[in-house]
Amino acid sequence: MTQFGTCALCCEPNKILQDSHLIPRAVYEVCRTPDLKNPSPVIVTKKVVLQAPHQISDYLLCKNCENRFNSRGESWILARLPRDGVSPLYGALSKLQSVGSYGEDRLYVTAGCPDIDTQKLVYFAMSVYWRASVQRWKHLGGEVGIQLGKYEEPLRKWLMDEDSFPRNMAIVVCIPPSPQALAMTYGPRAMQNSRFHVFTLYVPGVEFILFVGNRLPEDAVVACAQNTAEKFVFSSPDVVKKAKEAFWNLRRESHVSRKLQESLERFRASKRGNKVRHFPPLTVFRNGLSGAQQRLDRKEIVHR
Repeated sequence: MTQFGTCALCCEPNKILQDSHLIPRAVYEVCRTPDLKNPSPVIVTKKVVLQAPHQISDYLLCKNCENRFNSRGESWILARLPRDGVSPLYGALSKLQSVGSYGEDRLYVTAGCPDIDTQKLVYFAMSVYWRASVQRWKHLGGEVGIQLGKYEEPLRKWLMDEDSFPRNMAIVVCIPPSPQALAMTYGPRAMQNSRFHVFTLYVPGVEFILFVGNRLPEDAVVACAQNTAEKFVFSSPDVVKKAKEAFWNLRRESHVSRKLQESLERFRASKRGNKVRHFPPLTVFRNGLSGAQQRLDRKEIVHR
């Protein structure tokens, strides 16, 4: 179906709009469930756990702007998603020497590293945050998205190379310290904070934490992957810990659909005698967010 309208990014009218994804299509491919008869990702909401092939998309961008997102970051990071559970980004980071530590967290300088293109990582993440804010995305009878408010337009201008990186934003990039990546995605989602806004986004192998506001924390500004010459990247086990906690918090509140329960029973029967988890091993998270209050009003997770 051909749909005409104004592109949300370049703002040009009468453009043929593409069926744009909030989270890139290739991320869903990594999070499929090949061990089950139905390989679709498993979605976990507050009410139900079910399998669904549906992806979050809408007619949002013109072809030129879709190509801009692809060439400026999306294609690069999608080529480095985990294959067979192994994270290429961890492999690249493990070749570097850390320049600082705080507990189990390690800080790395990636400027000049040929295998970690921090500019593409940041552009990809910021494009997803902008997409999540520019409209409410409909999915499975609900809506997902975030509110960047007055900070949304400066971000759009930066994405279009019309202005510098927004001065009221700082983005921190974290890679889990393990070659085995957690194949899930969650976010963009808002975290509660009284002094500034915090948003998180995870795709398999890397987490992005966005700080927004007039009173940004000093450590976030210093560690910003965009505005520092060192192009800092963190390695932290908290990435996996937070993802698993978010999943199980939602899982306790929901029930498993009949079709999925039958698939899981067949899966467990086929693995009888072997140690298996309650679910197949890979998980995808998505969290729906409320409007002005920046509180979660509909949380969703997809489990592979």
